[in-house]
Parts: sequence; C-alpha cells; structure tokens
Amino acid sequence: MQDKLGFHIGFNFVEAFALIENKPIEKRYFLSEFTEEAAISDFVTNLPPHKINTAYLTTKWPERILQKKIGTDIALLVTEGFQNWPNIRQPAFDKRYRRQPERTQSVIGGDFIFGLSERVNAQGKILKEPTKDEIDFLDAKLKLMGVKTIALGFLHSNQNPKNELLVEKEFLDRGYKVLCSHKNSTKDNEVARWWRSVLDAYVVDVFEEQRCKIADCLKQKNIDLKLLSNRGRAFEKEEAFYFCSNYAKTNCLSEYYSKHSQLLYLGLEDFILIKPQKYEKIYQSSFGPVGIHHVQQERLSLQPTQVISPDEWKLFHYIDEELGFEPGPMVLGKSLTPCLLDLLFVNGQLNKFESLKDYIRPNSKSRILEALYTFARESEFENRLDDFIELMMDVTYKKMAIQLAKLVDSKELTIIGPLASIIGPELKNRLSKVKIKMEKSTEFIDAKVTAEGDCFNG
Repeated sequence: MQDKLGFHIGFNFVEAFALIENKPIEKRYFLSEFTEEAAISDFVTNLPPHKINTAYLTTKWPERILQKKIGTDIALLVTEGFQNWPNIRQPAFDKRYRRQPERTQSVIGGDFIFGLSERVNAQGKILKEPTKDEIDFLDAKLKLMGVKTIALGFLHSNQNPKNELLVEKEFLDRGYKVLCSHKNSTKDNEVARWWRSVLDAYVVDVFEEQRCKIADCLKQKNIDLKLLSNRGRAFEKEEAFYFCSNYAKTNCLSEYYSKHSQLLYLGLEDFILIKPQKYEKIYQSSFGPVGIHHVQQERLSLQPTQVISPDEWKLFHYIDEELGFEPGPMVLGKSLTPCLLDLLFVNGQLNKFESLKDYIRPNSKSRILEALYTFARESEFENRLDDFIELMMDVTYKKMAIQLAKLVDSKELTIIGPLASIIGPELKNRLSKVKIKMEKSTEFIDAKVTAEGDCFNG
C-alpha cells in the first residue's frame, strides 16, 4: 500500500495523519502552543523512513479570515446600474417589519463597488463593451484608495465572459490581482456568482501567505504541498479554489463515507450533520448567497464550545454564543466561562482522550466545578453538585437528540469524529427510531480522509 500524508488545519488544531508501510501515525497539535508550520515540521521530522513525496492539506483558513476580518482591501466592478444590487439583497437581521432593517455588514462596503458601462444580454450577446477611458478612470481612483485586488461581477458574464476577460487583462497589465465571476459555475443566481468572486478576492492574499509558509516548511523535507478543493481536486496555487477549499474537508468525508446515508461529525471545533452524495450550489452566508458547490450539511445548534450560563430559574442554559479556543475552554485555557467541553471533562468523559491529555490544565477540574457550583447555588442542587452535573448532561444530550430527530431524514445515521466515542453512545440511547452506527477509530478522521488526496476528485 502506498505511503500517505495528510493534514487538516482547523481554527485551533492541526491534525496530522501518515500511513507508512500500512501503519497509521496520528497526532493533534494545539495552535495556542504551536504555530502551524512548527506542528507540521515536528510531525514530518519524527516520521520513520518513508517514500512520501506529496502532502495533502485541508484547512479552515477562509472561514478564519472572514471571521477575523483580516482579508484584503478589494474593489468589486459590476455592470453599471447594479452597484447597489449586492447590498440591497442582503438578508436582514430581524425578519419582522422595521422601517430601517439592519443587515449584516459584508466584506466590502458600498464605496468600493463601481459600475462599468458594459452589457451582455441573457443569451450572451455583447450589447456594449467597456471603454478604455472608463478603465483609466477607475485605475486612477483605485490607486488613490490603495486597492490592488479586484473582483469582477458583470451581468450574464457566465453566458459570455468576453467583457470580463477584457477588463481582467487591462487590470492585470496594470499590476492588479483580478478574480472573475464567470469562472464560477453558478448559473441561476447572479448575486451568488458575484459574491463568490468577492470572497475569492478577499481571502486570496492572506490565504497565499499561509499556503507559502506551509509549502516552504514541507519543501525543506522534500515534500510537495497540495491542497484540496470543495470537489476534492488537488491544487497548488490556483486562486479561484482558495475560498471554496473551506468545504474540502466535508467533501472528503462525504466521499469517504459515500455508502452511508447520513453522517454526524462530532469534532472538537464543530458538530455537523452531513448528507453524503447530496450537494448544493449555493452557500447561504450571513450577508447573502455565495455560489459554491458543496455537500449538504448543517451545524447543530449545540457546539463543542457552546457557552453555559445561569438562567432566571437559578439553574443553567446554553446561550447563542460559542466560546471558541481563544482563550479557550476552562479545561484548556484561561476562560472563566464554562462550555460543553468543560462539562464533558468534569463528567469524566474526556479522561481517555489521549490527543488532548497534554493540553489539559492541572487545576482545571476544580475551577470548572467552582463555576458550575455558582449555577446550582440557592437551588435544590446546592449541596448535590454531582446530581446537578448529571442533569446538565441529560439536558445536553436531549437537546442534541431532539434536533437530530428533526434533521435526520433517513432511518440510519453514522457517527464519526474525535468526540464520537464520547457523545455517540449517549445519542444512540436517545434516538431509538434511528439505526445508529458507530465508526471505530475516527479520532483523526479529518487528516485521514485528507491523506487520501485527490482520489475523491468529483
């Protein structure tokens, strides 16, 4: 069997997997203690002799760039008269009628969206080409604004990309980086196609910087780096794949478990219900539709770092907020707020989780118990903390089971992921009408399916 090497870089962990002479080697690194390059270098350095020339990588870089708002300053060029269209069609925060509805702020403001007097009809006939004078004017304006990256979104350019290609060449010749919308396969939603080119442009510089760091690190070990796209295609530095690679991991899981009707992925960073071999063309972002082909999936309402808070009945409830890993759960970091992972820890369910053992703080259990005691104080559970924790766990599993009962549309469900062996058996007891299959040894499934490379290329 061929030797394999794969990495998955999430928000807070690097997961590594190698298969050498048919023996698996696995490790997880916490990014609060390692840089991505240091983690990958350490793993590769300590591998036994091998014949690996290529490492495959899936990442959450695009999502991280969006959440932290650290992307590139960009401009969007659209067909004249449609400058306000992307922002007008953004979803409102509150669906109730309001005189001034609030909308999610996108990655690009209205001042950076410009119109060009070009036009292509729905049949792909060129009605008007952009002029050089317009391009010269925009060039001068963008230089004053300090913008060097452009997204193009011309009406019906998917039917005939000639105008986009003309403008792309003009700005490339002037030293700009240009991402075109016509390369996106979304045909039935113009705004989704435009937003895709915007996000491609927004993440490109930071993504490339991170990619180069990892590629250089592996090159020192004589290993080439290849990333995987949303369709499982391996690529090196094709900028049009950078943003959509955010869906590479779930695509690999979908293909690896293609014979299973539904997957429940229970990871350290997210819980996701995946429907293998079922796909969608539109990703519904907080600011509008984005054209990305991806496997059907839904994040559960409860997540690993979901914050636990006292309620008005002097007990507890989960609020609509995730703690994340910065500073992290109390069991790993310096947070004073308990979350679901902390609850699992004090309930004794993380004790056998080997890949986290080195990162658990020595005094974390007493700190978590103190925090939970404040919830039970002045209630019937004041002197019965163990019973209170048991109640919390029961409520947690019931909340997850109720949501899954609504989402699971078949009689079978396969549970995988790092926390599958911990949470899975409890869910199995509560989902009596669903046939639950527990996959074994899936703690490092993210990196394992990544290591398969582009054999899932669809």
